[in-house]
Amino acid sequence: MSLTKIGKWFGSIVLVAGIARIGMTPTSLVWGTDSTQELSFGFAACVLMALGSFGLFLVQRESGKLGFVSALSLVLFNAVTGCMVWAILAAGMSGDGNAPFGDNPVVLMTRILIMAGMFLGTPAFAYATFRAKVFPRWIVWLLLLAMIGPMLPGMEKIGAAFWGLSYVGMGWVMITGKYAVPRE
Repeated sequence: MSLTKIGKWFGSIVLVAGIARIGMTPTSLVWGTDSTQELSFGFAACVLMALGSFGLFLVQRESGKLGFVSALSLVLFNAVTGCMVWAILAAGMSGDGNAPFGDNPVVLMTRILIMAGMFLGTPAFAYATFRAKVFPRWIVWLLLLAMIGPMLPGMEKIGAAFWGLSYVGMGWVMITGKYAVPRE
């Protein structure tokens, strides 16, 4: 199987992962933050994003060591997030959006680690993507929007949609082959 075909398979995973992440936003707005519905979409997104992040590096090997390390950090922080969400769902700790986890120290510490991974890994991956010049530039802007968008006033509730949109964009490019540079 060629790398192009493998890239398209990974692109399908990345695209579906982005759609699942976007699905967190309407479920959060309807059923509340950290509701079972939102966390179910989040768990699916974490698993798919962790798998798909391998493909993100595969199609832009030109990103070098930084690209590899940043893609690996995306895999790890999505895997840790998925484990935390699974534990929350399995323990029946999903909430109504008001005080979903209480003061559970394991959950709080895990969330801190996840946020550190996201705020270090995603910008590093965006920079590696920018340097590699494989994905179109608008992908880099979507990655930055995923980081900055939820911090904009009035946009806090739709942060997952920004994050998902960046994965949908990368998946679409991988499936269609509309890279900034030709692939084999």
